[in-house]
Amino acid sequence: MQIKPEMIREQTFKARLRGFDQEEVKGFLMSIADILEEIMDENRSLHNELDAMRAKQKDLEDLFLQAKRFSDEKLEQATLDAQRVMGEAGQKAKEIQEQAQKLLEKKELEAKEQEDIARQKAREILFEMEKQKIALEREIIELKTKKTSLFAEIKAVLAASQTWLKEMAGVDTKQG
Repeated sequence: MQIKPEMIREQTFKARLRGFDQEEVKGFLMSIADILEEIMDENRSLHNELDAMRAKQKDLEDLFLQAKRFSDEKLEQATLDAQRVMGEAGQKAKEIQEQAQKLLEKKELEAKEQEDIARQKAREILFEMEKQKIALEREIIELKTKKTSLFAEIKAVLAASQTWLKEMAGVDTKQG
């Protein structure tokens, strides 16, 4: 059974001989009823505050959960974005590497072609030089032959000139 301030105020006691002063008892009961009423008001006020605090706590918990969900979503999105960016960067790096490899192969092929062209030109130059060498050797042989022939002719002319001179010297001495 719950005691209420009204019950205390309305409480009556039987009168007896040698009993308590009814006015004093009544005043005491009124004081207790007032105190109980204050305590009950304070208790009601504290319950209201407690309910308000519980509501704020629930709101804060809900807000915390929302913030955590938002944070988790943002973290997950950032992780996905980072993975996507890393994937794209990896793909771009792979493409650049493939392009560089193709360019390297192309340049190596061009270098080989240039080397082949240079070798071919060197062979052509060597062939031309060899032809010129052979032509020069023939010319040297011809010149040596002409030299020998010229020397032979000069010797012959000299011999003929000496013979003629001797003959002329003999003619002069005969005429003389």
